[in-house]
Amino acid sequence: MLTLNFNYFLTNIHNRQPSKTPSRAPSSSPTRSPTCPAIYYSDRVAFDAATGGGLSFESFEQDFAPGSAQQFFTDFTVSESQKSGVQIGNSLAQLRNYASVGLSNAITNGTGALWYDDNDNSVATFFSFSTPITAYGMDVTTSAASTIAVGGSSIVDSFTTAVNTPQFWGVIACNNGITQITFDVSGGPNVAFDSASYGEL
Repeated sequence: MLTLNFNYFLTNIHNRQPSKTPSRAPSSSPTRSPTCPAIYYSDRVAFDAATGGGLSFESFEQDFAPGSAQQFFTDFTVSESQKSGVQIGNSLAQLRNYASVGLSNAITNGTGALWYDDNDNSVATFFSFSTPITAYGMDVTTSAASTIAVGGSSIVDSFTTAVNTPQFWGVIACNNGITQITFDVSGGPNVAFDSASYGEL
C-alpha cells in the first residue's frame, strides 16, 4: 500500500448549486443534496458529467527520480509510508521507465503514470489536502486482481481491479470537504495511478 500526500492550492473555484435530491445514486445517475454523503463513481463519463468539467488535472508526465518514498507535483506531494519495521522497496517511480512490471495498459493519458510495488510493505495511500476539495477521481491499475479499500474524510468505499485493466474511481463530497483520501491495496501487486482530476465544485 502507498501513501500519497497532497498539498493542494485552489486556483480556480467553480461554484455549482447541488441537487435537492438527498439520496445517493448509482454511478450512472448520481444525485446530490446540500447535506449529502460522499457519492462514488466507477465511470469517468458519469463523474465528469456530475462535476461539470473545469477540475485540475494531473497525468504524471514528469520524469522524477525513482525509488523515492516521496514525489512532488504541481499541486500536491505523493508519499509512501511503510509498515513498522519494514523497509520499502521499489518506491514511487515513473511507469514509462519500467516496461516489465505488468502495467502495460496503465497509462491512460499522455506517456506517463505513477507506479509503485505495493508488495504488502506499505501502510496506505494518503491524499492529504492543505485546502479541502470536493471532487477527486483517477484511473487505478494493478498487475494482479485486487480489492482496494478507500477511506479518509467522509469516505468509506472499496472497489476491485482486474489484471492490468485501468479502473476509474471517483468521489464527490458535496459540502463535506475532502482533506484526506487513503487507498489500501490487497495482495501486494504493482499499482499505477494516472489521469487524476481534482478540485472544488
